[in-house]
Order: sequence, then C-alpha cells, then structure tokens
Amino acid sequence: MRNHVSCRTPDKPILPYRVLDLGDPTKPSGPSVRLHSSLEAQRGEYAALSYCWGGPQSIQTTRSTIDTFSKGLDLRICSQTIQDAVVVTRGLGIQYLWIDALCIIQGQASDKMHEIASMGKIYKNATVTISAANSRSAQDGFLKYQKRGVSVQTALLCRASNQEVLPENSDLSRNGPYGKVWLELERVQDHSTEPLSQRGWAFQEQVLSLRLLQYGSEGVTWHCLDVDKTVPVMHSFVRYKPRSKASRPAILRRTGHNRRGIGYQLWSEMIEDFSNRHLTVPEDRLLAIAGIASELHELSKDTYLGGLWQEDLVRQLGWRQKEGDERATRPLSRTPSAPSWSWASVDGGIEFGGRYSAAAAGRVLPRPLPEHLYPEAILRSCIVHPRKSSAPFADIDSGRLVLSAKLIKGPHPSALKSSTADEIRAEMNITVENALVGTWHPHAEDVLDITLDQDTETGATHFSIDSRRVVRGNRIFSSAAWYLLLAYCFNESPIGLILVNDGKDRFRRIGYFQSKDPSHPPLSFNQHFKKVRTRDVVIV
Repeated sequence: MRNHVSCRTPDKPILPYRVLDLGDPTKPSGPSVRLHSSLEAQRGEYAALSYCWGGPQSIQTTRSTIDTFSKGLDLRICSQTIQDAVVVTRGLGIQYLWIDALCIIQGQASDKMHEIASMGKIYKNATVTISAANSRSAQDGFLKYQKRGVSVQTALLCRASNQEVLPENSDLSRNGPYGKVWLELERVQDHSTEPLSQRGWAFQEQVLSLRLLQYGSEGVTWHCLDVDKTVPVMHSFVRYKPRSKASRPAILRRTGHNRRGIGYQLWSEMIEDFSNRHLTVPEDRLLAIAGIASELHELSKDTYLGGLWQEDLVRQLGWRQKEGDERATRPLSRTPSAPSWSWASVDGGIEFGGRYSAAAAGRVLPRPLPEHLYPEAILRSCIVHPRKSSAPFADIDSGRLVLSAKLIKGPHPSALKSSTADEIRAEMNITVENALVGTWHPHAEDVLDITLDQDTETGATHFSIDSRRVVRGNRIFSSAAWYLLLAYCFNESPIGLILVNDGKDRFRRIGYFQSKDPSHPPLSFNQHFKKVRTRDVVIV
C-alpha cells in the first residue's frame, strides 16, 4: 500500500459495525480475540474474509452468544478457516478482522439486512480481503500444503570465472563447478475452477475488493488496483489465466463509472458470471449482489429495478435461461422473489439475448454490444417495491413494468411444439398429402429459437418453431400467448418476450424468443410486426 499509487489511502478506513479485535501482540498479556462493536466513525485497518461455509458453522454469533464473544473468543473452537484467517491477519500486522459468521448476528433478520446493506463498503474499504479460494468448507482451512507439479533434478555446469586448467579428477570441471537445478513443467491455473469461484456470495466479495490476497490451489496470489493481472506472492511455475473482466477485483473502479451511466455490457457479463454460481438459499439471488448494485447506484445515480437498470432496461429485459444448466431443468422450488420480467425470478445460469454461437455468413457472430441492439420497445414506467425499505437493492415484493411495444397474439409455443402433422396441415392450409410440414433446418428462414422460463410446475425448455405458425395458427389453438418485440439485432433479427394474459389488462412473462439464424431472419414474422401498432403493455 506504500508502494502502489492506486492502493494508497489518505486515512484508515471506517470499521464495520462489528469486527473481531485480534488484540495487540506487543502487550505483555499476549494477543486475545474478542468481538468488538465499533464506535461511530471509528477508524482502523481491517481484513475481510471471503470463504465457503460448506454447511452449518461450528460457531456463530447469535443473540445468546454475542455477550460472551464480546468478552473473549476461544479460537480453538472455531473452524480451521477462521483460525487460518486470524494467523494471516496477525501476520500482516492488522488488528481487526471481519468474518460474516461472527460479525453478523445469525438468525436475526434485521441485523442481516443491515449488514447486507453495508456489504459493498465492508469489502471495498477493507485494507485487504483474504480469499480462501482453495477450500470447499470452513472446516478445511486454507493454509495447507499446496500441490506441486512434477519436477526433476539435473546437474548444471557453471562457467568458471577464470580460464585456469583444472585436473581431470578435480571436483571442478574445466569450465566451472557443478550445481543442481530443478526443472518443472509450467502449469496453467484458471481462477474460475477454484471452489470459492462456485459460490454466489463470493462474487461481490471479489469484485468489490480493492486488494485481494488469494490462497488458491496453486499458491498465493495478489490482486489490486495497481496491477491488472494475477501476481504470485512467491516464485511460481504457474501461469494464471486472466480473469474474466466481469470478475476482476475492483473492476468497478477500473472502468471509471460515473454519473453519465453504467457500463451496461459489463453489468450483463457480471450477471451471467454470477448466475452460474451456486447459492445455498436460491431466494438470495438479489441479496447476494446487493452490494454491487449499491456501489453502481452510488457511482452512476441510475435507478436499480430488481436486477436491471432503468437507463438500459429494454435491452436487459432480453434475458433467457442458459441451456444445459441442471438447476433450470427442474421446477422452481421457491416463490419467485422478483417480478416475472426480472432474471432473479428464476434459478440457474442466465445469458442475455442477441448472442449467436452458430456460424453466420462464414463467421461467428460475437456477443452484441449495446450499440448493436436496436430497441423497438420504449419504457413508459417501472416501479418496484422492496421487501425492506432499509434494503432497496435487495429482495422486492412486487414490480410493475409498462412498455410501449408491438404485441401480437398467437398460439402458445408449447402447443406449436407438440402439434401433429395433421394439425399443422390444417393450420397452414396445406392440402398436399406428402408435403413436409413443421420442418426446418439451421439456415431456414422464419425459424425462432424459443426458451420457456422455469416455473413452479416445469423446468425451462428450449426448442425451435416455424415463426409463420405464430401469425397463422390462431384459429385452431385454444392455448394462446402474446409475442412482444423488444429489439432487432444483426440483420433485423428480432428478440422479444413471450407473455400470457394475467387478467386485469396485465401480462406475465413466460419466455423469450430470438431468430434462429441472424443471416436468415424470419421475414414473414417481421412483416407481420410492421403492420402492428404499438400499445402500452403492463407486465408484472
């Protein structure tokens, strides 16, 4: 912190509401550990611990233990990870340590919400964040023997400093003495494979930290504002893969967000990374990134709306559940903690629309940047009601979105998927007996990729349909859905939402659509939308 310009701070940080006081090792009585309730605006250097719980904790602060811990805490009854964190913090000469299991009153909702609201500042202001990346459980600890690669020993002939001739039987050769050298193959390490990188809560702990000391499976590394790469603390034969931009420590400070707006593409990448991680309590989907949202709001002054941002809301509404994620294949086991139009209403990995992995026009189309999406819908209003007024970036009870958009009524995608050949002939008014119906190939026109969202009865499903059936099949299907056009991207390829009427002139999202192949957009589908007038659509 003395040598890195970007890491220097003029003052010591303000301590969190509670911290562990590790004592002064210079005192005759020796160091002791106790839970310390900070005075208002009390300052001091402190470390914050980022780790995997791995199940119930052996020791936690509760209403029944807080008074005892304030007098003293026996480290011998703490988990190995907590003991290791104390060793590292003391080794760094830092007196205070923040650990969630001990500094938040467990089982007390009001205290949890108060601390979660401060989570962004706790990790951002920490002198250093200690990341127990190599440990799957608090019981395992992280100061353990690091695995080594395969190495071999060989002799090294050293050149002599003079040219004197030496006897043949001398321990020294004609060119110098023999030494020993160890040769080891360079190993490659990917941060995303560490146990801690699978934990949802650890994402914001990592992203918000300005200085990160990571204990990984291949050694100890350093990350901070002054160096935009992984730096091994000791000599290493390991080559570390660069972190994804969305998961780099202090990335919000690096990108220079300001009041002109958020880097919305970065936010989308953050949600894609975060949503692939696991949460013990799925309902914590918004809680676990509330610190990042609070920090971004403070930097940009944009309005946060249940996982999305007002200034880029139309583009961010185009999310879909990631195919192949096991958590999305089963029915939703919880009451949705967000409106249907928010990605937080479902489980599992999320990806934002307009991304194509299929080859198009002889090349692979990249993920679209915001300027490559052309919104057709216009935001009229959006209101969300936080569950706790003291935690505006956490869970929400309800939300009401109003878009001015083009909307067409058609058959429910599930009905189109399950249709028989005879039903398709009747629907499309085909009279030729041997005509191929309901078929498509990867480069056919008029094909839509459909993702139906996970709900409490079914998991998410992915399939393709002929878009012409959406606009022609109304007369024979009793099950209907509404198709809302959000935007165009790449060669007028449409992306949009699939809705059902929820009564009282309002709709609920049930899925997402986009063109199967951007080099062959659904022409008939697009032409039909051009004939439709925009209207105000209420989605809850």
